[in-house]
Amino acid sequence: KAAREQLKVGADNIKLMATGGGMSPGPGTVAQLTIEEMQAAVEEAEKWGKTSAAHAIGRDGIVNALKAGVRTIEHGTFLDEEGIDLLLKKNAYLVPTLSAFKTIKYGKEGGVPEYTLEKVRYFATAHYTNLKKAIQAGVKVVTGTDAGTPFNYHGESAYELECLVANGLSAMQAIHAATSVAAEALKLEHTGSVVCGKEADLIAVQGNPLKDIRLLQDQGRIKMVLKGGKTLKDIR
Repeated sequence: KAAREQLKVGADNIKLMATGGGMSPGPGTVAQLTIEEMQAAVEEAEKWGKTSAAHAIGRDGIVNALKAGVRTIEHGTFLDEEGIDLLLKKNAYLVPTLSAFKTIKYGKEGGVPEYTLEKVRYFATAHYTNLKKAIQAGVKVVTGTDAGTPFNYHGESAYELECLVANGLSAMQAIHAATSVAAEALKLEHTGSVVCGKEADLIAVQGNPLKDIRLLQDQGRIKMVLKGGKTLKDIR
């Protein structure tokens, strides 16, 4: 019912809470929605030609979401071999959201509750290791930042690319994760790659991000922005 309501008011993606999380009290790894509940929502999304996502920290929630047919797994912290196998078999996508671990670095001074910091530190004990296993197995990775969590702001997605490169992706794979693979995951066939007939959404950057992915975070190096084939100044 909730999925239908959201789709009727224009939602492009149905996101499900397969497990708890880091920001609320209580364990963040416990499975919440059942396979059947998530499957019903996924089916409604697919009727409308829309995509589905699942916030999934714990192992059981990850597996349940994938068995339900969810297209993208957000976080995937305690991903195991079964989860990796399901990601591959279901042609699903992993969105690791490494940027969210800024909470550990800045949270204590920024007033983040201790229970949140304790949980996020616990998540970090498994997250990086399991991500590397997924990458080695050939799981498709999409850039996502979990913006809205503490000290993790919209407009800083280039930092996520740096994190992905530090944890197993090549610079080009990280760029693909932010462009063509992301577009594929969201079924945005009209964009995401430089192909004749697709929308020209491009940036021109001074330097070579394949040698240093961090330069994409330097706004001074962005020399031109094209949106739909028009420069940003023309759009404005």
